[in-house]
Amino acid sequence: MKRFKKEEVGEVFQQLYDSEINIYLDSFYDEGYDIKFPSINVVNNKKITDAIKEDKVMSFPTFVIPNDIDSRKIEDVVSVLAMGATISYPKSRFTKWYKSLK
Repeated sequence: MKRFKKEEVGEVFQQLYDSEINIYLDSFYDEGYDIKFPSINVVNNKKITDAIKEDKVMSFPTFVIPNDIDSRKIEDVVSVLAMGATISYPKSRFTKWYKSLK
């Protein structure tokens, strides 16, 4: 998993947006961040925002998150988000970009 720095967070979000990957990022003080991908099956006939409001979203597929991830640090959350996006969207433009990073 690529570990992004705080100053790289914006680039990751821009790459996700440019790749048309929808995400739902939620935070609650002292609880860290929660990351979800909207379920395509749910949003086919609705606006994605309506599906999110109804909490009809699905989480990342199961994968091992390193023990040193701090869900209260945006750079750690974005690192997991990016890895999850490559798993969920292996043929996406985002995944090509991610794999090109050193």
